[in-house]
Amino acid sequence: MAKYKLVFFAVFALIALFVAFLIPQANSGVLLGIILGLLVGIIAFFRIEFGIYILVFSMLLSPEIKLASVPGRDVVMRLDDFILLIVVFAWFARIAIDKSIGLLKNTPLNASVIAYTLACIIFTLKGIIYGDVNPVKSFFYVLKYVEYFLLFFMVSNVVKDEKDVKRYLSAALITLAIVTIYGYTQINSGVRITAPFEDPLGAAATAGEPASLGGYFIMALALLTAVVLNYKNKIKKLLALSGFAFIMPPFWQTLSRASYIGFGIMLLFTLFLTKKNRFMYFSVLLAAVVIVPLILPANITERVRETFQGRQIETGVGKVNFDESSMARIESWRNLITVKLPKHLLAGYGVTGVSFIDGQYFTVLGEVGIIGFALFIWMIIAILKMGYKTYKNGQTEFTKAISFGFTVSFIALLFHAITANTFIIVRVMEPFWFLAALVSVLYRENFSNVPVKSALT
Repeated sequence: MAKYKLVFFAVFALIALFVAFLIPQANSGVLLGIILGLLVGIIAFFRIEFGIYILVFSMLLSPEIKLASVPGRDVVMRLDDFILLIVVFAWFARIAIDKSIGLLKNTPLNASVIAYTLACIIFTLKGIIYGDVNPVKSFFYVLKYVEYFLLFFMVSNVVKDEKDVKRYLSAALITLAIVTIYGYTQINSGVRITAPFEDPLGAAATAGEPASLGGYFIMALALLTAVVLNYKNKIKKLLALSGFAFIMPPFWQTLSRASYIGFGIMLLFTLFLTKKNRFMYFSVLLAAVVIVPLILPANITERVRETFQGRQIETGVGKVNFDESSMARIESWRNLITVKLPKHLLAGYGVTGVSFIDGQYFTVLGEVGIIGFALFIWMIIAILKMGYKTYKNGQTEFTKAISFGFTVSFIALLFHAITANTFIIVRVMEPFWFLAALVSVLYRENFSNVPVKSALT
């Protein structure tokens, strides 16, 4: 009981400090977020399930609030960040009162997630001590990382079985429909498609983050593809195909090259991993490869083509042209590897300790060094193994479809992360870790050797 109270009061102190930081500089948006968050907290304390439902809708449908301006990157937080912290706090409060609930249920990801989280915290503290990171900025970015993992632990604890998983995914499906419809409203606006509320409240409109929405759509498209391949019911197959077709126009109009790469990888690994209907899938994929380039709007084909225009770079097998943004990305990678990383090889500079780098793996290397990068790879392998084992041993069509879609979408996101900071992006990672938690529940149901009891009791 004492250890649960310790966690409870630690989280309470963290939220109290956070609110104390916000109130002196609070604008109307911040105050609204605090009020709504506290209201959700009261609801979640009595019915944690309702708190999670609210969180599912808020992941893509909540506004962004600018908290502070610091060198390098503004510190911003979305309303769903605050809602997540409040719901987690309500969950901890329930645990402190009723110890039979248990803090963590056993999942294949617990050890690797906790190890990587500790690395981010410890190496960032080291960076603060050595003056490599701004304490305020690093605090909020580490908090974001911790949020994602707390979301995973909470959902995997609260959700009990496949029936619960279906209910929460239904809420996620409604959110997806709203976001997709919003995407359609932007198609003829002359700008790239983004998710709702991309800019902080009261701020001037910007180009947003189309790659974020692209990563989110990749997960949805992978799940719908998995339903088509793993269900026998023709009506469900048709509904999934219709959903796939409905999402594609907004997805293409994100004009996100990282998302296009991830989408292609998702299709290829679906072909590689699927056993059922492989010939049919291959035939459809081959036809799409031939037909789709002929019917895509000019702005999409031009977006792909401009990647290979501009300066030349020697690849070892010949020279390749890249546009200016791609060259800037490559130069930042080269600078990190040859100049910055050797100075802090093992533990990195700490979270936010390196200037913005468009590429997740290079960001991880710079922030937490080789040690943290090894822990990050361990976590990736654990996620892949959990998804694939759940698919291979799934006893129902639903379990097989969800775990298969999760696995191939994760592989796609790994490629998406080559040129984007995918595992930092709130609107990709919150849905991802939510889905990972649901898959961990399905894993538990299908493996009798994984105990349901708390891992810390």
